Amino acid sequence: MKYLFLLLFSSSFIIMNAQDEKSPAQLKEDAAAIYKNTEITIDEQVFDYRILKHYTEAELRSLPVVKRKQIHFIYTESFTVLDIANCPSLTIKDVDAAKLESFRMQDVSYLIEYGENCKLHINLMSKNEMQQRLNAITQ
Repeated sequence: MKYLFLLLFSSSFIIMNAQDEKSPAQLKEDAAAIYKNTEITIDEQVFDYRILKHYTEAELRSLPVVKRKQIHFIYTESFTVLDIANCPSLTIKDVDAAKLESFRMQDVSYLIEYGENCKLHINLMSKNEMQQRLNAITQ
C-alpha cells in the first residue's frame, strides 16, 4: 500500500512539474519581455520589441547593414494591420511576424486573424512580393 501511494504521489508530482515547463520559444519570448517598451536606433533605423524579441542588440549591431535592413523590413513592413483601432489592448508592436510566416502564400497576399482575446486582421504580403522587396534592399 505504501508503495502504491508513493508511486501515485511521485507520478502526480512529475505531471505537475511537466505542465509548468515552457517551450524554448516561450522561454525566449518571456526573456525578451524586458524589451517591451524599448527601442534601439542603429544607423537611423529603429528596432523595437518586434525585432528585439528575436535578436539582441549585439547581434543586430554585428550584422551587415543590408541584412539589418532586411530584418527590419520583415518584422515591420511585410504585413499590414487593417483594424488595430478595434483592439485597444494591442499595438502594432505586439504583432510578431515570425508567428505569421507559416501563413504566408507564395503568389498572393493573405488575410489572417491574429491575437488571442482580441482579434486583428492582418494582410500578409506574398512570399514573391516579399522576396522582390528584400532583393531591392540589397541593391
